Amino acid sequence: MFSFVAIAVMVYALWTYHWRANSIRTGGRGPYDDRFGPTVLCLALLLAIIVNFILRFTADDEP
Repeated sequence: MFSFVAIAVMVYALWTYHWRANSIRTGGRGPYDDRFGPTVLCLALLLAIIVNFILRFTADDEP
């Protein structure tokens, strides 16, 4: 899950960079912020951490 969250962060950063660069080149007057992207990424990371703790504490200790 952490790998998928990391890939999502990288794709989001690349998309945001290209979106902002294109807006600036074409004379867009802004705003250049995104309200939902960082929130979704943080929730995905929180979900991955919660799943990690659940799996770690519910796993059997037997080999």
